[in-house]
Amino acid sequence: MASTDGTDARSSRRLLAISAVPVNPGLDGYALRVRGLLSELAKRWSIVLLAPADGAGAARPAPRLPDGIERRTFPQGIAPGPVFPPPTDVASRLRAFVRELVEETRPGAALLWSGTEFLALGEPCLPPAVADRIDSGALTVWRGLRSTGLRRMPGALSTLATAIRHERAMVRRIPATVVVGEDDARWLRRLGGRASVHVVPNGVLVEEPPALAEEHAAPTVTFTGVLCYRPNVEASLRLAGEIWPSIAAAVPGARLVIAGREPLPEVLALGSRPGVEIHADVPDLRSVLVQAWVCVAPMWSGAGIKNKVLEAWALAKPVVLSPMAANGLALDAATAPYVAGDVARFAERVVTLLRSAEERRKVGLASREIALRHHGWPGAADRIETLLERAMAAPAAG
Repeated sequence: MASTDGTDARSSRRLLAISAVPVNPGLDGYALRVRGLLSELAKRWSIVLLAPADGAGAARPAPRLPDGIERRTFPQGIAPGPVFPPPTDVASRLRAFVRELVEETRPGAALLWSGTEFLALGEPCLPPAVADRIDSGALTVWRGLRSTGLRRMPGALSTLATAIRHERAMVRRIPATVVVGEDDARWLRRLGGRASVHVVPNGVLVEEPPALAEEHAAPTVTFTGVLCYRPNVEASLRLAGEIWPSIAAAVPGARLVIAGREPLPEVLALGSRPGVEIHADVPDLRSVLVQAWVCVAPMWSGAGIKNKVLEAWALAKPVVLSPMAANGLALDAATAPYVAGDVARFAERVVTLLRSAEERRKVGLASREIALRHHGWPGAADRIETLLERAMAAPAAG
């Protein structure tokens, strides 16, 4: 029964949002997604955000969190990880902490990002929840097995088993699970045997793009990403070793720029190859992207939507991408021809764009229009809100 002072009515629009990563600075796609969604949801919900303390470093472009969001931090030393549940002792302490927070704030719903879903499993005090898994961890590990050596295979198989157990329980026991791409959704529906897995693509902040005159004087191909993340490392190695030589031969004077945070030694070593430059720990990747003639996403492992593609599209840059990198992206007649599934075709598509300013402009403007129409944060937040409201209504309906 609702209280006479209206407490239940107010708490029904109070959202407990829990992130396993710091929301500032926005140094990866996880943090950018949290910030983008919360910036929109805060227009309609009273939000309590539980996340690790902010980190150091410059933030990437993203909407700033509204001042009205109530910020809480995990106790020191017991924050969850970004993919899988923490060890039992840490999980127990986190559950106790969240239980007290729920008692204090009385939220009507919860939004749990990747790595925190375990808080809703067997925890009766938590309100109806939606799990934003972002990517399927099991799918990411499964795809990575193809490049896993024999020495690392036992550990990878153990991680795969952990991911399958966690994601199966998540899908079966939480009212709605969200991922960014259809490949991830199909995988989780098979694992959990439920239709409660929904696709909510990533968004991107679309500002006025720099003029194409800001392209670098030399033909420039650019790949960006977190360069200690294994799928990006593998993409960098394949790009420089198998794709770039034929591009460089076809377009004399071309340069390949690989830019991102924390490059591993094997990525840094690529800078010794002709025409290849490694730009490490660039504070704002837009300064690299605006100079690109063509951006690339040669992903053959991993999962989810590639923010690197959306960021380039938002700046009206054409992107050549692999079928895996196209997961969860809207394509049209201008952009679809630049999805290439093999090395030779990939290189040929890049060369076509490098040789034609008119084609780059056409594809770049079409890409920017896709970002505006299909990958804005307001639309993504609308879909999350619908799932939250369904979760809240489900107990009464059932």
